[in-house]
Amino acid sequence: MANKDVTQLITRLSRQEGITVRRTSKNHYRVYRDGLMIAGIPATPSDWRSLRNAKAKLRRAGCPTI
Repeated sequence: MANKDVTQLITRLSRQEGITVRRTSKNHYRVYRDGLMIAGIPATPSDWRSLRNAKAKLRRAGCPTI
């Protein structure tokens, strides 16, 4: 089960046009933009930096509302 912050991030991402979010077999999330994977997001981050690092990677990849 994903924590609240991850769930909110996944919800915001899935509403953006051109962004696809898929859950992996190990319960993580992969974020695709136009068919190319741009980031992986842990479903249950074990460290407070995990979610920050994932958001930074998404911003660098061009997701504007993160």
